[in-house]
Amino acid sequence: MTSLTQPEPSVADDADDVPFIHHFVAGQRRLAHVERWGAVYNPSTGEQSAAVPFASAADVDAIVRDAHRAVAEWSAIPPLRRARGMFRFNELIEQHNDELARHISLEH
Repeated sequence: MTSLTQPEPSVADDADDVPFIHHFVAGQRRLAHVERWGAVYNPSTGEQSAAVPFASAADVDAIVRDAHRAVAEWSAIPPLRRARGMFRFNELIEQHNDELARHISLEH
């Protein structure tokens, strides 16, 4: 399902100026084998800020399989260890709140 080449999006006037947001699954960026891309617009300017691939049925099937594996792995971790991880995650969100907000506004 991964590819080392970046497909040309049809949504950007100048593909070199528009970053590509690829699927991120199981802790890794995945380059989808797609022919259709969607434009992502900056809500404050209305300008295209990125392009995203539309997932194929095969992409979705692989993502669901990975999610099922992840749930099984997460369930095997003792609850106290999971709780500590979630509290640490919360601390990181609070520490990087402004940076996260900037990234989210770029994506949507």
